[in-house]
Amino acid sequence: MLIDMKIAVASSGSDITSDSSKFFGRATNFVIAELEAGKIVSVRSIENRATSASGGAGIKTAQLLANEGVDVIIAGQWAQMPLKYLTG
Repeated sequence: MLIDMKIAVASSGSDITSDSSKFFGRATNFVIAELEAGKIVSVRSIENRATSASGGAGIKTAQLLANEGVDVIIAGQWAQMPLKYLTG
């Protein structure tokens, strides 16, 4: 299987039917869809352990998703530091 793209959606739960989260760094989970030839071939959820961090939750979340090899992130509010981290 050759994955063309990974899309992560900030989520309030652990499956594709969960509501999306309004916040990037404090989203409890991210639902990740893997696409091949424009079609979804797998969906999974990862827990965002940065939600309980007293500070730096956005950067820790950005690192988590970068380590997952995510190409596109869909989330509500973003802080400046995670955006800078992900866009170089």
